[in-house]
Amino acid sequence: MSASADSHANGEHKHHGLSVGGYTMVFLFLIFCTLLTWWTAKQDLGDWNLPVALAIATTKSTIVCLFFMHLWGDTRVNQFILILSVLFVILMCSLTIADVNTRFPLTAPPNSERFKVPANGQLE
Repeated sequence: MSASADSHANGEHKHHGLSVGGYTMVFLFLIFCTLLTWWTAKQDLGDWNLPVALAIATTKSTIVCLFFMHLWGDTRVNQFILILSVLFVILMCSLTIADVNTRFPLTAPPNSERFKVPANGQLE
């Protein structure tokens, strides 16, 4: 039997997580980020609405993965997979936003009946 199998057979288990105080700090940081998300949703940041919301969401999900899924003290391979996954999501979101922003705007001929809004503001 290997040394790790012997330690598990004897009931010994190496603790990889944080202390209770550490988990409390992570939890309080996540609560702060949630309140920050709510506050920024109430603000008009113009073109920065989406990037700020994505940055906060990415920070919260990374913190959850690192500490509650125990990737902080895990092997380098798992940490690399997490970082690669985050970069892949950033790449896909960036490409989608770039695609939408470079499309031609939908246009209608001037004074087109199809796109006129009646004086009362009600569409038919």
